[in-house]
Amino acid sequence: AKPVAPDQVSVLVINTTQHQGLASKATEMLTGAGFQTQEPANSDVEYTGKVRITAGPNAVDDAYSVARFFPGAHVRLTDAQDSTVTVELGTFYDDAMSAEDVQRVLKSTDPVEQPAKCRPMSGSKQD
Repeated sequence: AKPVAPDQVSVLVINTTQHQGLASKATEMLTGAGFQTQEPANSDVEYTGKVRITAGPNAVDDAYSVARFFPGAHVRLTDAQDSTVTVELGTFYDDAMSAEDVQRVLKSTDPVEQPAKCRPMSGSKQD
């Protein structure tokens, strides 16, 4: 699939580390790229990976579109019914992309690639 236009994507960035300002800097990067960003937040529970991006079934394409700005991120499906994409910055998160790299990603017309271990989603869970 083609990446979703940033102005169509709502993103919340959460800093799960003790390093001050990571979520604010990543939020600024995403705002500069045109995403609809929420106020950055902090978590008391540290994510011991690099970046975890979560979204519900209505925001899977949005999540992979955001992931292009966080190399090495893991995208996970949740039960969330809204279309907000949550980005959790973990222990091994380095730093926000440079403005030049953000522009390079924005100009890319490459389709969003499905990760090797990703399994297709089955039909929606409606009871």
